Amino acid sequence: MTRLEWLVSPARDASATSVKTTIDKLTWLRAIDAHQMDVSVLPNERRRVLAQVARRSTNQGLERRKERKFPILLAFVAQAAVDQLDEVVALFDQAVSARESRAKSKTDEALVERAKKARPASC
Repeated sequence: MTRLEWLVSPARDASATSVKTTIDKLTWLRAIDAHQMDVSVLPNERRRVLAQVARRSTNQGLERRKERKFPILLAFVAQAAVDQLDEVVALFDQAVSARESRAKSKTDEALVERAKKARPASC
């Protein structure tokens, strides 16, 4: 899998593996300072379009674009840094909520069992 495919592929669920993979993506993007790239000279709409072109392109498709591939990749990487941070936060929130829900359910079941055991036999 190429870096482009890896960065474009979304998380399938809020599992620990998905959260780790998304954090790995964010770490890689931060290692290349994608979060500090200044692409403010491009209008917002143009940046969005360029990033979208990269998301839909293959490596071969980008290679055919010759000198146009660099602005496309820069816009994509800068946007991916923001998107990955958002995805990490969302996945972590989903994972914590799922754990909390399971813990509440188990606690409720344990309380019901304890109440059944503590109930007098004459009832």
